[in-house]
This record gives sequence, C-alpha cells and structure tokens, in this order.
Amino acid sequence: MEFNQMKQKANFLFIVACSALLALVRGQDEYQVILSQPDCRVDLFDPNVRTSWLENEDDPSASTFTNIGNLDPADYIDGDGYYTFKMVYINVDESTVTLEWKQTSWLTASGIAGYVPINVPPQDNLVYTHCSPFEGLEKTAQPAGLMDGMDGDANGCWWNNAGTIATWGGGTPGFNEQIAYSTTLYAARAIVCVDEDCNVDYHPSQ
Repeated sequence: MEFNQMKQKANFLFIVACSALLALVRGQDEYQVILSQPDCRVDLFDPNVRTSWLENEDDPSASTFTNIGNLDPADYIDGDGYYTFKMVYINVDESTVTLEWKQTSWLTASGIAGYVPINVPPQDNLVYTHCSPFEGLEKTAQPAGLMDGMDGDANGCWWNNAGTIATWGGGTPGFNEQIAYSTTLYAARAIVCVDEDCNVDYHPSQ
C-alpha cells in the first residue's frame, strides 16, 4: 500500500475513533451539576441569585447550590450551536421526573431558542396550556424563582422552575403541572476531538 493511501486510511480511522469518543462523552456520566436544591421546603435560594447566578458556588453539597454565574457558555456549546441539559425533579408525591434536552440559548437569557427534546416525558392533561408546557429553560420574570420552562413571560406562570426563591403550592411549580420539592440541573460540557490523542479536555474557547 502506498504511503498516501496508508495516511488516508489512518486519518479515516482517527476520525471514526474520535466520533465514537464524542458520542461517549455526551453520555450521562459527563454531565456536571450546575444547580441543586434538595428540598425547597427547607431551604430557599436568596433573591440575589437572580442577578449573580451564584450561591454556595464552591459547595455542590449545599442545600442551595448554583455556579451558573461562573460558567463560560462557550465551554458548553457543541459544534451545532446547542447546549445540552438534564433536569431531575422529585415531586411531593415522591415520584421522580427526568428531562433531557438541548437548546441554542443560554440559561441566563430572557427567552428560549432552539429547543429540541432528547428525553422529555409526555405532557398530558395540562390545564394551563398557555404557560405550563416545557420548552427548555430561561431566566424567569417571576421573582419567586430563577428559571422557568416556557419561552417569554408566560402570563405570570413559572412552571418547570429551577431555583426556588419562594415556595408555591407546598413546593415549586415543576414539570407537567406537578409540584416538586427537589431540583437538580446538569449541563453537558462540550468536548472536541482535535488531535491524534483525542484530548477530551480541549474546547474551542481554550
């Protein structure tokens, strides 16, 4: 086999290997916790979190934690311009709901763009259809929370909340018009394979 053919084959195998690695690192194990509130009935976020996006930012085990204000969105955007998130609710009836999706807008934006569901359960028998369907996450206009799940002001609603500052209905407005008490939000760090070592710590912003 000529040298150029061998080089082309090696390059092809390298691209295949890197593609497989990229698929792997987008798995659940690569998600990072960026907000957690184990029980909003016990501990609430401070209202200042709405401007700082920080609370107990160095202690993910705290009763209220977020480090969103310290994150660089460029480290989480993939090659297609999407951010990938996962959110886990525990409802007051002790049921657990997991949502996984991607969107092109960052969490601190007042509006949601490019929402694409990855693993979002059906939303059945909704009463507040004008404001409760899940469409991603944005900064909520409601002072009782940090984020909600419908693009725009949504007529005062804040369903699909993440980051509870004041409780409502014995907890916080969750998914599918359920009341939740625990919320954990994860973000997937974007990984780019760029060299023969498939350095998974590289990102275009670096």
